Amino acid sequence: ASCTDGMEGCLADGKHIGCRWCGTGAYADIKCPNELCTFPPEGVAHRYYWDEACWNGSADKVLGCKADGIHQQCRFCGSGEYESVECPNWASLN
Repeated sequence: ASCTDGMEGCLADGKHIGCRWCGTGAYADIKCPNELCTFPPEGVAHRYYWDEACWNGSADKVLGCKADGIHQQCRFCGSGEYESVECPNWASLN
């Protein structure tokens, strides 16, 4: 886990030390792990990252959001039809 007792944002659910607030509000400086996105083992053709801005109830209409088909915050970026979505430096390509 990326958390230890007393770290900012940790224990978000009040039960698990590894459950951490990230990516928005008071926790905007805490990067959400890209591993939360769920892709098949063969990977994907575009870079991706966890983007809390996609969590607005209409992620299906926001370019690149819901990239894994499961999580609204998982977002494609930087190439092909997602070229206009700027990738942060921590975006992944698996």
